[in-house]
Amino acid sequence: MSEEVLIQILAELKKKNDKNITVKDWIIISTVIIGAILTVFTLIWQAKPTNGIIMISFLLFISFPFFVNSVSANSKVNFYTRSGEEKVSKKHVERVMAFAEVSFGFGFTLVISALSILGYEYLKDFTSQHLISLLLPIIFLAVVWFVCIAYTYVDHLKFNEKTKREDLSKESGENEIIKEAKLKITKRTVYILVEIVFLIFIILDYFGILLIQ
Repeated sequence: MSEEVLIQILAELKKKNDKNITVKDWIIISTVIIGAILTVFTLIWQAKPTNGIIMISFLLFISFPFFVNSVSANSKVNFYTRSGEEKVSKKHVERVMAFAEVSFGFGFTLVISALSILGYEYLKDFTSQHLISLLLPIIFLAVVWFVCIAYTYVDHLKFNEKTKREDLSKESGENEIIKEAKLKITKRTVYILVEIVFLIFIILDYFGILLIQ
């Protein structure tokens, strides 16, 4: 066996192990969040805020199947990569992983929105609708958006490095990287827009224009 072939085999094994580790991490994270959702849901019904419990419960319940699907999809990818099934194409595995990522992202967005409303409603009851109750969800979501923007910047640097490192003389290779970058940015933009919508609901509730049930 030549040295080049041996290096190629070791590289493929490393990629496979790295993918397994990444998938397992997402399974653990999704499972932990499912447990956290159930715990939060149980606790808030023991001491409900005056308003907002319907919207909060709705968002937490809707997020639950997204995380369950994330666990299921990542488990399927983990099975494919561990078993090394030849019938399963790489493209199919990538589609399943992309679906799991989108599912996790939407679920997490709903949880973030629910926590924003929850913190606002509890603080509004405690402070008799002081301005601090409105500042809490604004600052909370601003921190979340800062993290999203930071991740987008890191991805941008990664794609630039990948473009320089790899041979992208073929148009297809360059298009794949550009497509991946645009997809990540689009997903995070959608998540932020959803959170902005719920922040608008909170602001309208604070000024008495719209009541969050």
